Amino acid sequence: MLYKINPLMYPDFVSIANTQQCGKVYPLSIAEGIQEGEIFTYSKEDYSNALFWAHSGFAYLSGNFNECFVEEIYALLLNKNKSNSRRFLLMTDDKFMQDYFKSKKKYLFGETVFI
Repeated sequence: MLYKINPLMYPDFVSIANTQQCGKVYPLSIAEGIQEGEIFTYSKEDYSNALFWAHSGFAYLSGNFNECFVEEIYALLLNKNKSNSRRFLLMTDDKFMQDYFKSKKKYLFGETVFI
């Protein structure tokens, strides 16, 4: 299950945003409270992975991924219950993530996943 992080805790994610290989600007600006967005993690106790989703629609994954976390990201991306009208453009340079979305028949352009 994905957990939406309380914005008061966003500063705790600056260090993980700094590990972003596809560009740190959006993840850091969300974590620092400069830009609006949301941060999700797979565990309330372990912040070793995070999804930074800017209100502009750009999403960035940082940290270590496990299959359950990836499946939750995919469910969020599909938006089957139509609970979110924002676009979801996932930026990742992680080979596992790229292969995963290719197998799901999502279009990859460089490091961006298009739906």
